[in-house]
Amino acid sequence: MKHLKFFNENKQLADKLYFKPEKLSNVDRRFIYGITRGDNTTKLISDIYFAYKDGWNFNTVKKNLPDIHKQLLNYNSNVFPIKDFDLLNLSKDQYIYDTLLNRQKLIDFLKNLPSQAIRNLKDEIRIPRNDSEMRRYSEDFSYFMAQISMLSNRNDETRKKIYNKIFKSGATLKNLLQFTDEKENLLGGVEYTKQYVYDLVNDSEYDEDMSIIYDKNEIMVVKIESAEAIKKIGCNSLWCFTYGENNYYTWNNYSYNGVVYVIIDFKLSFDDPEFMHVLIKPLKTKKYYDNEKNEHEIPLFNMSNDNWYNPYPILTDLVGKTNIKKLFTFDYE
Repeated sequence: MKHLKFFNENKQLADKLYFKPEKLSNVDRRFIYGITRGDNTTKLISDIYFAYKDGWNFNTVKKNLPDIHKQLLNYNSNVFPIKDFDLLNLSKDQYIYDTLLNRQKLIDFLKNLPSQAIRNLKDEIRIPRNDSEMRRYSEDFSYFMAQISMLSNRNDETRKKIYNKIFKSGATLKNLLQFTDEKENLLGGVEYTKQYVYDLVNDSEYDEDMSIIYDKNEIMVVKIESAEAIKKIGCNSLWCFTYGENNYYTWNNYSYNGVVYVIIDFKLSFDDPEFMHVLIKPLKTKKYYDNEKNEHEIPLFNMSNDNWYNPYPILTDLVGKTNIKKLFTFDYE
């Protein structure tokens, strides 16, 4: 009975405010009731209709009202809730039509994200927002969706790994935007060539921090000596010291004597995870890596940030057994 009373209140308010004073005509009334059937959204749909009736975009608003109505019927206060939202009593500063459009846009975005994104963004999704906050959030999310749309040209495995990096537990939209801005090249994939690396090394911004120490048979080894240099050459990778607010911290934490080595295999496609590896610490003996108790001493990572338990086989294949000790010195003191 309470539900029925709410319906009647909506109809009575709509009649009292718009139809009995003839602010809206019988034609308008039939159009509105044709959408709502007199349900509990009738007052709000009438509010929107009247607010835009004399506006330049009225035809667009009329066209969108059936979708607005569906959104109101399925309104979930745990999914992008509107701050202080009340079907019967809108505050004077609520631009509810635009707010509902932006909210629906955000809901549609969620449908195109992987399940872990929705799980890990749940705290942000549940924050109530007013009109201006919903608009800004929708604009930022739209920019983010445009950025990750560039992943469409990456294979499923690579795309999944990138999603796992982006959508971490407790993530915020600010975190997502920071990642996509810093790793824009990762999303689209820089088309690596030898000339691209030569140009990087010869760039005055990096010439002291980046040097080619091996270049033979389509294999290149580049010595990296700064956080900015690894960020630039590793733009297609998921290495932790190539992005994030703590780029310098992770660089200092994972490099050895401020040095890492990037090994590039130009025989492979630039978006193959094995196209590029990074060696972050001096190598132990092969016997050392065969011991299970040392399984966490991982010095070599591919572009997807997968590690090699024993790095010797891959390094031997890339640069040859005799070159391993000659190349990877890490500036021993």
